[in-house]
Amino acid sequence: MLYLSNDEAVYHLSALNMIANKTPFSLGNYGPLGSYIQIPFLALAYLVLLVSGKVSSFSDMELLLTAQEGYFMFVPRVLSALFGTLTILSIYRLSIILFKNKSAALWSAFFAAVSFNLVHISHFARSLSPALFFTTIAVLFAVESARDAKREFKNI
Repeated sequence: MLYLSNDEAVYHLSALNMIANKTPFSLGNYGPLGSYIQIPFLALAYLVLLVSGKVSSFSDMELLLTAQEGYFMFVPRVLSALFGTLTILSIYRLSIILFKNKSAALWSAFFAAVSFNLVHISHFARSLSPALFFTTIAVLFAVESARDAKREFKNI
C-alpha cells in the first residue's frame, strides 16, 4: 500500500510501517524526516482513538489508515504549514541580520508570507516545506558565522 498511495499519504503510512516493523528506516519516497515527525502524532492519535473507542488495537488503527488514507491527512499538512511558518520567521531573522533594518525585514517576511510558491508548498504534505526551512536556517547560520567569528563553532 505504501507504494500505491498518493504523495501525501506516504508520510504517515511510512511512519506506520516504521512502527509496525520496529525499524528506524523509512520506506517512503521522500526522506525520513517527515516519517519521524509523524510518529509522535500517530501515537497521540492512537491514544485518542483508543480512549474514544474507535479502535481497539494498533492493528485496527493500521487498517483504518490503510483503508482511509486521507483520515489523518491533516497531520502532515499541519506540519508542512508549521515548517512554512518557520520559514517566514527565519527569513525575517535573516533579513534583520543582512539589512539591519526592521522595516526591510518585515517587508521580506511579508513577501515570503504572501508568495504563491511558499503557500502552495506549505499546503501539501511533501518534503519541500521542511527542505526550504532547513535551507533558510542553514543560510542564516552561515551568515551569522561569517559575521561573528567568536561564535563560529556555535553556528556550525
